[in-house]
Amino acid sequence: MSDSLRDSLGAQIGEMARLWRLNMGRRLQPHGLSFPQWAVLRTLAGRDEGMVQRDLADAVGVDGSTLVGILDRLAKAELVERREDAQDRRYKRVYLGAAADALLPALEAIHLGLRQELYAGIPEDELAACLQVLDRAVAQGRALEGPGA
Repeated sequence: MSDSLRDSLGAQIGEMARLWRLNMGRRLQPHGLSFPQWAVLRTLAGRDEGMVQRDLADAVGVDGSTLVGILDRLAKAELVERREDAQDRRYKRVYLGAAADALLPALEAIHLGLRQELYAGIPEDELAACLQVLDRAVAQGRALEGPGA
């Protein structure tokens, strides 16, 4: 693969991520949510045990101080709640709040609708091949992080 092709692939991945965030963010606005807030809710969905804030920040791809602001806004809307960790009081665990149950189905419908629109007309085998390449590149990127990263 030429350097030009490798550069184009990286640029396209970046552009796809930008467009995904932009379009998802626009669709979330009527619900009073931003893309990072949705990412937190989606990450917490189905986790009855909640998540430690540090792990949630890593999963969503933001730093801890950014996550605090996101959680403050979500907690104000009763979409999440923070509780002390049962095993270690130094940690706060984050759980979906009471208001999240009613909102999550609409958010998932938005997510699925955007995904269908973005991938419309792309054959399943091409999507599968693309995913295989990206899975390998992600695995190699994670290996570069080294142990404990």
